Amino acid sequence: MVGVNKGLSPGDLGVQAAIGDYLACLNEYFYTCDAEFLRELAGMWMTDARFALNYERIREGGAQFVRDAVNIFCDKKK
Repeated sequence: MVGVNKGLSPGDLGVQAAIGDYLACLNEYFYTCDAEFLRELAGMWMTDARFALNYERIREGGAQFVRDAVNIFCDKKK
């Protein structure tokens, strides 16, 4: 995950590019997902302990980092 261990903020350009790449991957290989649906997924990744654990294993606060990055990305898509 770009930025989580590099001291970057959720709004940094590389982090935002990674969110865009992830959204493109979802749309190409899995299912149609718009920015608002991605925002809902990110909320679930943080609030559902089963998903949050994956990000927390990378670093403490990882789930919130990803949720915040996705929210910034989605806000720009409005």
